[in-house]
This record gives sequence, C-alpha cells and structure tokens, in this order.
Amino acid sequence: MAIDRHYQGIVRHMMLSLLVGVLAGLLGSLVSGSLVALVYNPYVYFLIPLVIGRRASGVGWSALAASLAVIGMLCAQLVVVGFGGTQALGALGVQLTVINIVLIGWIMIGVLGYLTRFPGLRGDLAAALLAGRLFADLFLNLPFAIHVLVVALAVVVVVTVRPGWRSWLRSLAVALPLGWLLDFFVPIGLTV
Repeated sequence: MAIDRHYQGIVRHMMLSLLVGVLAGLLGSLVSGSLVALVYNPYVYFLIPLVIGRRASGVGWSALAASLAVIGMLCAQLVVVGFGGTQALGALGVQLTVINIVLIGWIMIGVLGYLTRFPGLRGDLAAALLAGRLFADLFLNLPFAIHVLVVALAVVVVVTVRPGWRSWLRSLAVALPLGWLLDFFVPIGLTV
C-alpha cells in the first residue's frame, strides 16, 4: 500500500512536470520578442527543471522529470510555430545545431537540483554548480539590470536549496570561479 502511494506520487510528479513544461513553453512564446523575454528566457526556464528536479524522489527520477518538463517546453513552442508563430525554437533560446547540448544542460539542472538535497560538501557543490551556471551570464554582454538579477537569483537559489550560512558561503565562494570557468570553457550558455 505504501509502495503504491509512493509510485502514484512519482507518476503525479511526472505528469505535473510535463504540464508545467507545456505551460512554461506557451507562456514563453507569448512573451517572446518583448523585454520580459530577457528575464523569462533563460531564467524561468532555468528555475523550472531546478524545482522539478529538487522535488523528485531520486536522481534518476529527477532526470526524467526534468526531461519531461523540457520536452513540454519544446512541444509547446513547436505548437505555437505550427499555428503561425514566428519565433520557432528561438523563443526558447536555442539553435537547432546545439539543441542537444542545451537539452542536456537543462536536464542536468534538474539532476543538480536533486543533488542539492544531499548533506555536506556534495550538496554544497551541486548548489555551487547551479549558481555558477547563473554567474556565467555575468561574463556576457548583458544589461546591468540583468547582471543584478543574475547575482540576486544565484544567491536566492543557494539560500533556498542549502541549509545554513556556512553552506551558503561555501557554495557562493565556489560559484563565481565556476561561473568564469563555465563561460570560458563552455561558451554555449542558456541563451544561445
């Protein structure tokens, strides 16, 4: 009975992940081309797999749930294109030549979201990788307001997913150099 409830919870989480992805993709297509799109894409698309992955019941489930959310986002964008939308996958910030790398990146955000639940340095490192991915945008030529948003979002992510100020300091201390390394070695950001 308890096992049945556990697996029913997993199925509900998977269905909710897909639904949230579809809704996020539809909303993203509505705001594409506006100033809101600078914030919505990529930062809302970053937070969705993070939250979905963090709420998963295992690391494999977090990868699957994040995959479903990303597939939902892409399907919604394709539906908008099919009904005469003009932005295609550009509204998601991807080009067809790098779509696999971006998809893997979004799925990894979900997995890292789950790994932040681990105690100690493992969880701190997962939070640092997430914040570092955000900090990588500091090295892009973006408006100052976006840089402030990136720093605030990175701090909020770390404070939200890690317990205690020591974990916060460890994660943020590692995140900024990681952001520089991610920008330097992986020039394909969330906004390709």
